[in-house]
Amino acid sequence: KKTDTYEGIAEKLDTTQEILYRINFYRYLYKESNDNIKRQIGNNVFYRKDHYYLPDFSKIKEYTLTKHRKSTTKKAAAKKTTTTKKLSMYLESFGITPKVISMDDYYLERENAYKDKDGNYDYECLEALDLKLFNKQISSLLDGKEVDTPVYNFVSGKKEFTKTIKMDKSDILLIEGIHALDPKILTNIPRNRILKVYISPLTELNVDNHNRISTTDNRLLRRMIRDSRTRGKTVEESIKAWDDVRDGEEKYIFPYQDEADYTLNTASIYELGVLRTYVEPLLFNVDVTSPYYEDAKRLMRFVRLFLPIPADAIPEDAIIREFIGESYFENK
Repeated sequence: KKTDTYEGIAEKLDTTQEILYRINFYRYLYKESNDNIKRQIGNNVFYRKDHYYLPDFSKIKEYTLTKHRKSTTKKAAAKKTTTTKKLSMYLESFGITPKVISMDDYYLERENAYKDKDGNYDYECLEALDLKLFNKQISSLLDGKEVDTPVYNFVSGKKEFTKTIKMDKSDILLIEGIHALDPKILTNIPRNRILKVYISPLTELNVDNHNRISTTDNRLLRRMIRDSRTRGKTVEESIKAWDDVRDGEEKYIFPYQDEADYTLNTASIYELGVLRTYVEPLLFNVDVTSPYYEDAKRLMRFVRLFLPIPADAIPEDAIIREFIGESYFENK
């Protein structure tokens, strides 16, 4: 509460380390996040914060209009689909028609899928994709040919060619996927015809002048909520898989960040309060005997530093809606 004194906080905490940690957060975060939310919760702060990257969309639009280059978008544990759809709508308002292709639809058939050294399917590596088909179809599309593109069925493990795309002269191609920045793809397309965009939630809050809020924790919270809502996974399962996700990022995403022409930050200053509302009940369900209990306990302490924000105030087209649900873009 705002009326809490440092002494009052100290009485509620167990160790000196936790006391100092909590005090630092209250001192440096409260006015930047919690006070700001309480002061503006009645007006359009959520709309303004979720549209702050429109100037970046404008840069992409100008680049596209002047150079007429094809755009490649990429996801780095930020949810790419909503951003891609919002970018598409923005470009359409200027008479530019985007055609969207997801690299996830170009996985090899399961019987030919790449496996790691332990014999498990590895869907994170570049070798998991049918690059021969991907490159061929992209070239055909840019040449104006009609192409039957795949939609990957993750249940059967096969590509289903149910979507037909043909590009007109005023169209551009938006390609989304974790490997979209990798220079080993689209080698048959001149680099000056490609605009690469790096998408990531880059948390802008600090603990103090020397310590920042972890972007990784923000992304993990997003993933926990999404996994629970759409895949029926527990917090333990999400935490267990997180090391593999991070390993994949170190191998296939971060080495190619400098390939990007633009970066889109999908984080919002208010989102940790919203995430708290959804993730707290999930974290409470982690049993004390679980090997992931300490991780859950740490994250619980972290989210409790932020005021909970009800989702009713969040616009339907907000990025965070793709994780918490009821997004305008779902099933569109």
